Amino acid sequence: MRAAWWWIDRWRKSTADMNLMERGAYRELLDECWLRGGVIPADEAVLIRVCACTPAEWDQIKANVLARFEKCPGGLVASQAKPFLSRHRRLPPLGRDVHRPHVPLRTQRFVRARDQGRCVWCGGQSRLEFDHVHRYRDGGSHSRENLRLLCQPCNRRRG
Repeated sequence: MRAAWWWIDRWRKSTADMNLMERGAYRELLDECWLRGGVIPADEAVLIRVCACTPAEWDQIKANVLARFEKCPGGLVASQAKPFLSRHRRLPPLGRDVHRPHVPLRTQRFVRARDQGRCVWCGGQSRLEFDHVHRYRDGGSHSRENLRLLCQPCNRRRG
């Protein structure tokens, strides 16, 4: 446990000059970098999609975020991320100010009624969560067709 706190403290110190939006985008890019074996494409459309931000927001934060990445033949590689990603999969939580757009109440009610208040995988009725079929961070929407009810264990199993 002590090693985890040391790592979180190191992460916070290395991102102290970033605001919360920049830190969130940096974290998402590091996650994507880890999933892709250390390299992410340099294409701005891909970077905006991965960060789940608008092009206007990206224009404001890209200078500070991309300063932490280096160009390589396959795209971009995280320069400071290696010590974090080699030992730990998850990055520290950002705080309470970071949020996604809220799923409209009408959509929530529709999905609950359609799925009959049960997990669509196991049929359980406790600890239900809304799950995006196509992930929100990958461009999925909060539409009725893209949402379903899953219990917490099934949603965690999905990843």
